[in-house]
Amino acid sequence: MHAFQMTTSLLGLGLAVLIVWLIRRDDLYIRHALFWLFVAVLAAVLGLWPGSIDWMGDLVGIRYSPALILLCAVLVLFVKTLHADVVNTRLEMELRHLKQSVALLEAERAGLRVGAQDGVVQESGQGLSADDASNDTPKASGSA
Repeated sequence: MHAFQMTTSLLGLGLAVLIVWLIRRDDLYIRHALFWLFVAVLAAVLGLWPGSIDWMGDLVGIRYSPALILLCAVLVLFVKTLHADVVNTRLEMELRHLKQSVALLEAERAGLRVGAQDGVVQESGQGLSADDASNDTPKASGSA
């Protein structure tokens, strides 16, 4: 086994161990870890059998096989970055919605607090004083 094969295989296995360790510490979400585990296994396999790179290059029609690896890596990282941006945008929109909801709830709570301090009980959008709310007798209306 050549030194570069051993180095690539060990890097792949080391990456796999690191990913499992990060999962166990809850530093890496399992959905993201599956991608990186795939990358680690692929690096280990390509390190053990470098002839498979030449075989894939011949299959696709690329004469210089390492260019195929670089092309695939760039494409995969581009898709991964695009996916991360989509997820980030979704999270930012959810966070904005939550901030707006909290602001509305805080404003409503502050309005109720001010109303309670002034002796006003708010019910169905009508302001009643504390004396009117405690009085159970209906007031006579002007029409008979």
